[in-house]
Amino acid sequence: MFEAMEFPELIRRARAGDDAASTDLVRRLEPFIERMVRIRMRQRADFQRIRHEFGSSDVCQSVFRSLFRGLRQNRYQFDQPGDLERLVQVIIRFNIATKARRAGVRLRELMEDFEQGAWVQPGPGPEAEVAERDLVAAIQERFAEDELEILTMWLDEVPWAEIGRKLGCSPDSARVRLSRAVVRVRSKLGAEDHAID
Repeated sequence: MFEAMEFPELIRRARAGDDAASTDLVRRLEPFIERMVRIRMRQRADFQRIRHEFGSSDVCQSVFRSLFRGLRQNRYQFDQPGDLERLVQVIIRFNIATKARRAGVRLRELMEDFEQGAWVQPGPGPEAEVAERDLVAAIQERFAEDELEILTMWLDEVPWAEIGRKLGCSPDSARVRLSRAVVRVRSKLGAEDHAID
């Protein structure tokens, strides 16, 4: 997919907003992302349900949006192409999990669990959908790669003991890392709300 020597320069240019580099990155990554999206969707127990609600192209677009936003905000650092591939797989898993119907409820549960208060109220109709999209966007914009991975496993209902084992830490450490990320995102969103007011 990438030559080792050209990879750092391509990422540097894409990070700087170079349209040609961004187009090249999309061209090279798109087949890999599409393949991984199809595989990940088919692996889910609720595949028959979600395949009627959204397609792989919807997920691919979300993944590219998240990737380029993170690149331009200097949130993602890559030493080699394998680092980028691993990050893309985490973003894919998160996007599929949040596009499944139950994700909005699970995210609200997470906020209530860690903050003991409702951050995004279920509410009626379109307002709830907008709040949910805002929450998902805020998480993707502000969570680090490892935090996004923990959240994705939690959305997929992986037990804390297994999350800790996969990350090489205790279940409590994994929970604390996610809790800190939630608090950080909530405080930043709260500050933005006050700035708008």
